[in-house]
Formats: sequence, C-alpha cells, structure tokens
Amino acid sequence: TLEVLKSMKAVVKSSDSERGEIIVDASDFTGTVSITATSYTEVAVDIIVMTFNILPSAKGKKIIEQFYDLLDKKVPLKGIALHRR
Repeated sequence: TLEVLKSMKAVVKSSDSERGEIIVDASDFTGTVSITATSYTEVAVDIIVMTFNILPSAKGKKIIEQFYDLLDKKVPLKGIALHRR
C-alpha cells in the first residue's frame, strides 16, 4: 500500500497501526487509507479522498480508481466497490 501511495506522489503524514490507518497528503488531494483484516488471509482496503478542486468533478473518483488499479498490480484484489454519500 505504501508503494502505491508513493507512486501516486503522496506523502505519508501519519500512520496508526493499531487502527490500521494511513493519512496521506499530495499536491491535489488528501486521503485516509484504512486497512482491516477480514480473515487470516484477507484484508479490506478503503480509501477516502478529499480533493482541492473549486469546481465539482470526478477527480476524487479517478484518484480512488487509480489507487485500486495500482494496488491490483501489486496484490490480487477480490473486488472493488465505490460508494457515494
């Protein structure tokens, strides 16, 4: 996960192994990556992104999709779900 974030030019600002959270900062977004063990052999990886755009756009969704695409190249993904609030 850290390799993927670094390839996206994101800098780790904070990490909490007890909560399984990594807070990152990049030039065009800030994000929180949460890693939760769902079983002994699987983990769930969630990312929340806040972009710095004045006009509404799909930039946040694109960043999340890029993150999961890069992560898929490193480890096998079981599935992806994008949820909107």
